[in-house]
Amino acid sequence: VVHLWVEGVWELIMASVLAYLMIKLNGIDREVVEKWLYVIIGLALFSGILGTGHHFYWIGAPGYWQWIGSLFSTLEVAPFFFMVVFAVKMVLK
Repeated sequence: VVHLWVEGVWELIMASVLAYLMIKLNGIDREVVEKWLYVIIGLALFSGILGTGHHFYWIGAPGYWQWIGSLFSTLEVAPFFFMVVFAVKMVLK
């Protein structure tokens, strides 16, 4: 329960703060940031919920949950990384 709360709340707060900073510090258009924010929130929630699967193995679920959970836990940071890469590209432009 705590893990899902962390995945569902803190990643959304982090995405919102990152979007706010991109708008204020870099001057990136709000429409572009909002489109990225929808993608980031969707991917973060999807990967966060499936990323908790690595805990299912320890309660007697099949072993494939260890692999699914590990893979999606690793992918959780990808949307935030790509948003920062996009911001750097916009600043250098």
